[in-house]
Amino acid sequence: MKAIAALLLLASLPAWGGELWWTSSLLSYHFDREGKHNERNFGIGVKHFVDERNVIAAGMYRNSNEIDSGYLVGGRCLYRSTYVCAGGIVGLVTGYELHAIPMGGLVLTLHSKNWGVSVLGFPKDGGVIALTLERRFW
Repeated sequence: MKAIAALLLLASLPAWGGELWWTSSLLSYHFDREGKHNERNFGIGVKHFVDERNVIAAGMYRNSNEIDSGYLVGGRCLYRSTYVCAGGIVGLVTGYELHAIPMGGLVLTLHSKNWGVSVLGFPKDGGVIALTLERRFW
């Protein structure tokens, strides 16, 4: 049922207008080097710019605890130019606790017309920086 709902949402995105980007989670770096963390956080997702400043994103990745995680977030570009989006995201993530937990962080995205890279910063676990690669779908 969840997969059907996700497919219906994805299929409806063209009617909303805006841009759709495929995202690929790649790597992370944990500032707290005491624990053992998986820093190869490969995953896939979609990011949809509803308008020039607002974005929704969803996807899956292998988290720092070696558990598959899913996320659903909304974000806002506080600064937006042709090639840069700087702002924040808030939403839910699974795979860290028994249930989905709130998440939030800062995002800096650099885009060309069809490719992009995002650097995300999260306060969890003493601070984490993550890197994603993005490709414009439409």
